[in-house]
Amino acid sequence: MKNRITEILKEIKAGKCILVVGPDVHDFGEKSFFEVFCQELPLLDGHERVLENPKTFSEYVFLNEELIQIKSEPKSEKRLALLVEEFYDKQTVLDEPLRKIAQIPFPMIISLMPDNRLRRVFDEQNLPYEFSYCPLDQALPLDIQPTIEKPLIYNLLGNLDEYETVITFDAMFRLLSNILKNQLPNIVTQTLSNAKAVLFLGVHFERWHTQLLLKIIDAGGFNYTISKEGKQDVSLFVRQRLQLDLLNNNPEQFFYHLYQACKDAGILKAAPARSNIGSVFISYSHHDESIANQVAAALHLSNITVVMDQTNLAGGDKIEKFMQEIGKVDLFIPLLSASSLFRPYVIQEIYKALSISKRILAGLVDNTLLEDQIDQIKNNIFEKAMGPIGDEIGKNIKNRIPHLTTAQHQWAEFNNNFSIVVDELRKIKNIPINPLNLEPFVQDVINALNISLKNGNSN
Repeated sequence: MKNRITEILKEIKAGKCILVVGPDVHDFGEKSFFEVFCQELPLLDGHERVLENPKTFSEYVFLNEELIQIKSEPKSEKRLALLVEEFYDKQTVLDEPLRKIAQIPFPMIISLMPDNRLRRVFDEQNLPYEFSYCPLDQALPLDIQPTIEKPLIYNLLGNLDEYETVITFDAMFRLLSNILKNQLPNIVTQTLSNAKAVLFLGVHFERWHTQLLLKIIDAGGFNYTISKEGKQDVSLFVRQRLQLDLLNNNPEQFFYHLYQACKDAGILKAAPARSNIGSVFISYSHHDESIANQVAAALHLSNITVVMDQTNLAGGDKIEKFMQEIGKVDLFIPLLSASSLFRPYVIQEIYKALSISKRILAGLVDNTLLEDQIDQIKNNIFEKAMGPIGDEIGKNIKNRIPHLTTAQHQWAEFNNNFSIVVDELRKIKNIPINPLNLEPFVQDVINALNISLKNGNSN
C-alpha cells in the first residue's frame, strides 16, 4: 500500500489527481450506506407516504442496484428528496473523512452524494471552491477552471438543494438520458482526461449504472479504487473493463494514511484567516440550552461572535447588567419556543432589544409564537407564578424579602410587555430552526448581519 500511496501522492502534488467519492467512504459495518438508508426509510416515510406500503418496503428496494421504486406521483420525487436529505443530515460520521478530503489539494471532486455536506465542510474550514451538479433533465453550462486552490465540487447524482436525487430507477434513467443527450460540461471531461490518477473512494462498481457513468465520464490515467477488505464488489471483468487498480483496504484506513502522507509532505490546504462577520446576542430559555449551544457553535464556525448567558441569572441587577450587552451587538436572536416565550427574562431581553431598535432575527424552535391561544396560555402561566409569590410575601409582610419582590416585579413586567413583544415578533422575519440542518439558519443570520452592518442595527 505504501508504494501506491507514493504514486498517488506524486500526482496530487502535480495537481493531476481527481477524487470520486461515495457515501461508503465511512465504514458502516456489515451493511452499506444504501442498506442503512433502506432500513430507516420506512420510519422516515411515516407521514410522507412516498412508498406504496411501508410495511412491504422490501418489495420496492433493489439492493443489487442500489435503487428503489416509488409510486409515480408528481410530488413523490420531491418528497423522497426531503427524506434523503433528512437521512443524510443524521450521518455526522461522514463529516470527519470529508473534512480531510477538503484539505487535500484535488482540483476536482466528483461526489456521488446529493447532499451539501461536502460544501459545508469546505465552508466550515474557510476553504474556497466552485460547485456545480448534473441536473436530471437539462444541460447546466459551467465556465470555470478548477485548480487545487479552488477545486470544483461536482455532484453527479443529484442536488438536494434542488430536490433532485438519483436513488430511483426513473431518476437514474432521466440522468443517463440527459448525460447521453447533452453530455457533461467540457471542463469536467477535460479535467478528467488531463488527470494522471483518479481515486475512487467509497464507490460500488458492480452496479451497471455506475459502470456506465464511469465509461461516460471517461476517466483517464491510472484509476485506483479502494474496496473494503472481504467485500470486494469489483469483479475481474469489471476491473479490466474500467481499467481499475483495486486496492484491497478499508477506505477510511486507506484515506487516513493518504491524508498523513499529504500532511507529512506539507501540501494540505490551510484555511485562510477569516475576518469577523459580526456579533449576535442569543436570547433563550435554559430548557432549550442544547439547541442554543448548537446554534452558537454553528455561528462560531462562520466566524460570528456570540454573546449568550451560560448561567441561570438571579437578581434584577445581574440581569440588567447582562442585558447591556444587547446594545453592543450587531444582531439580536431570540430562540422562540413554548419554554422561552413564557420566561420573564427572555421577554425582558426581547423588550430591551425592541426599545433600542436593535435589529432582530427570531429563530423558531417551535410554532408557539403563531398559536391563536398564546395570550390565554400566558395568562394561565402568569397567574400560576404570581399566586405563590403573593402568598409568600403575605406571610412575611413585616420582613421585606428581596428575591420575592424582584420576582414579583419581573413577572409584572412580563405581563405588561408580553402582548407588545408578541405583536412585534410576528411582524419581523421568523426563521424555523432545524437542529439537523442549521446551515439555512446560519445563512439567514449572515444575511441579516450584512444588512445590519450596511444599514445600521435597527429593523
